[in-house]
Amino acid sequence: MNLYGGVTVSHVAYVSFCFLKDMPKDCMEALIYGMTHSGVTKIKPSPEMEPKKVWCDQKVEGGGWTVMLQRKKQPTQIDFRRPWQDYAEGFGDPDGEYWIGLEALYKLTKGNPYNLRVEMTWEDEEAESLYDFFSVGPARAGYRGYELNVGGYNKTSTGGDAMEYHNGMDFSTFDQDNDGASGGSCSEWSGGGGWWFNYCYYSNPTGIYPPSDLPPNTQVDHLVEWRKWQGYYTYLSSFRMLIRPN
Repeated sequence: MNLYGGVTVSHVAYVSFCFLKDMPKDCMEALIYGMTHSGVTKIKPSPEMEPKKVWCDQKVEGGGWTVMLQRKKQPTQIDFRRPWQDYAEGFGDPDGEYWIGLEALYKLTKGNPYNLRVEMTWEDEEAESLYDFFSVGPARAGYRGYELNVGGYNKTSTGGDAMEYHNGMDFSTFDQDNDGASGGSCSEWSGGGGWWFNYCYYSNPTGIYPPSDLPPNTQVDHLVEWRKWQGYYTYLSSFRMLIRPN
């Protein structure tokens, strides 16, 4: 690595980062500042926001990925049946299951669409779905907004495109129904999690984590799914969504 005054560039970057007045905006900035190891990192998506703990993945495809959603088996599963305000602010623990928050997603992607990487496993199989652009719109009056804008699905992906059906939808929670269904709530039908439900979903990553005693051949709509990979009623063992500037 190049030297600068007898010190490696990466060390200079790390020292500079330590003395910065502001925290990195996202995990790509953290990587640029010299934080090359994956782990929990504090970011500040915008000057007016409080610092937020996230998981930074600095290994996959060169790093710089901010994990926005993570589902996995842990001693106690996080309850994703949360009201609108929780989904706006974020919840959970970046060391385990968590959701970064809609407001953070809006601030990060405002005027600068990000790449989206979706990773999933089912038993001993794994797949990924890659998108060239991902952004979230602002909140609107009446607990609406945070519109999803996603596209540029990479056809080399192995997981299938389960986001296109949700593109352009406002976010919904069990207490704020903005979905495309009439006469009911997709959130309630799908486990109580918040998502960009249409009528209702091809992806349901905030559904209920599949219990270990789930009977074989169970067919329900409230568990964690990505229906463009293994089809309907294949409940995922792990799932995460990562973003970085494109």
